[in-house]
Amino acid sequence: VGFFGTPDFSLQFLKYLFNKKFLIKFVVSQPASKSGRGKKIKLSPVEKWSLENKIPSFTPKKLDDKKFLEKISQISVDFIVVVAYGNLVNEQIINHPKFLTINLHASLLPKWRGAAPIQRSILQGDKETGVTIMKVEKKLDAGPIINQTKFKILDEDVGGEIYNKMVRFGQPLLLEAINAILRNNHNFIIQSDEDASYAKKIEKK
Repeated sequence: VGFFGTPDFSLQFLKYLFNKKFLIKFVVSQPASKSGRGKKIKLSPVEKWSLENKIPSFTPKKLDDKKFLEKISQISVDFIVVVAYGNLVNEQIINHPKFLTINLHASLLPKWRGAAPIQRSILQGDKETGVTIMKVEKKLDAGPIINQTKFKILDEDVGGEIYNKMVRFGQPLLLEAINAILRNNHNFIIQSDEDASYAKKIEKK
């Protein structure tokens, strides 16, 4: 597996695959950022963990970087798994694995495509949410759905609780999707663009 992800949410799924004895051939995450009062360079959780576990790690500023694409093209993988990477992946990457490039997204697609699905579902007063695994296509979070699981948003739930449920329900769902694809036992459900809504980023303020 090649893995694309950046924040702690992504890391929960990378570690899960690693612990399930998947061979992680490479990891790609967003470049380190300056943060905190001292503006210290801070590696993303995914990059930090990958380096600690001696897994080849890439942090290209742009995914169409020729040197980066050259290196990736030399590493053969069965799957690429994308979880909260923070950028659209291009066609060369999508078509690279033997099987598929798949994405785990924290909403019941086509609802809440985009950057902040957990927060937007709470702000909107949704009664339920869930996790979707889909085939990655060029358009943002619009690829056909492979599988999906839903759960209720309780009145007392805040972002942290929903986050934990996403991880708990999403990990076995990801494994289920990969196994179904390997056995050629999966179906694609085309998303309806008419029913789509966009979860735009939450501003710091």
